[in-house]
Amino acid sequence: IIKGGDKLFISVEPADGVTASISNFVLGKAATLRVVSGDVDGNNVFNADDLTALQGMANGTVTKTWLGDINDDGIIATADDITALSNMLNNIVETEKYGRELVWSEEFNSGKLNSNVFGIHNANGENQVYTDHMENINFYDGKVNLFVSNIDGTNYSVPYRLVSDGKLEFKRGYLEVRAKINGVPGQWAAIWLSGERGDTIDHHGEIDIVETNSLGTSFKPNVHSWDNNTADAKRLAQYGERATVYRYDERDFNTTEYHIFGFEWNETELKFYVDGVCYETMSISYFEKYSYGNYPYSGIFDQFYSIRLDTVIYPEKLTADGAMPEFSIDYVRLYQKSGEEYKINGVVQ
Repeated sequence: IIKGGDKLFISVEPADGVTASISNFVLGKAATLRVVSGDVDGNNVFNADDLTALQGMANGTVTKTWLGDINDDGIIATADDITALSNMLNNIVETEKYGRELVWSEEFNSGKLNSNVFGIHNANGENQVYTDHMENINFYDGKVNLFVSNIDGTNYSVPYRLVSDGKLEFKRGYLEVRAKINGVPGQWAAIWLSGERGDTIDHHGEIDIVETNSLGTSFKPNVHSWDNNTADAKRLAQYGERATVYRYDERDFNTTEYHIFGFEWNETELKFYVDGVCYETMSISYFEKYSYGNYPYSGIFDQFYSIRLDTVIYPEKLTADGAMPEFSIDYVRLYQKSGEEYKINGVVQ
């Protein structure tokens, strides 16, 4: 499945030594039809190898074929073809991952906030100006951008956070977010999950998939348990000091590019990914060793969680060059298998 417009290439697969050509296919000679989107190297699979093949055609190390004319302008392997193929690769909607099937996604293609999926919420009560509605949120090219703006040199306008509370919640599965965090000093961006609250729930969990540091140089995952019965929602415990810090300079993490942030939650562990590489694993058995009064830490893993996306600032860390934090999201996708659950508008699917 390709998000947006499909590009279909038709070629002829020869049989019994018949020369492959469109005319042979049209004339009904022994050949089979092969239709693959973006299959530049001709192996019936569309993946990153096709971009490598196209780049080889462009620089002369790979023989050019008509399959390299991605934008269908009659010229093979130009810069426009490379751009078009790169966009296709970035917009593949994979229907299976880690033994799970795609059950829900938000691709941000409508050019506006889909109120059936996300609402907006004033974040945390920091000493900042939160804009009313959508002033610091814009949409472009199938993406949503959350950005901070300078009001008068002292005060800053930050976007409301996007929340799926009451619209989508899930318990276990694999969540994937493709996003760009521009990593300027003073940024506090987060991809995180918030557990259930209610009169019969004593405490709720918080799982931080990505939470950036104030210098714009790293992020790390975390797990918290919060007491629902105190006015200040006292944090009972956290995992944070034990978590791996993902440092940009050590990982060749380019803040001008989009990256895929993944979170896998099963019965025994939590796994955190960047661009398909797992860099942190937390064992749920670790949390089961701890309880605080009547609040067993492990209980937070029996809850449904909503998704939250936001960026705010540490004003004192902003730099004199005026660079402002931005957090752009391309998509959010949820994959699950049997025994894993999600709710739409409060109803288990």
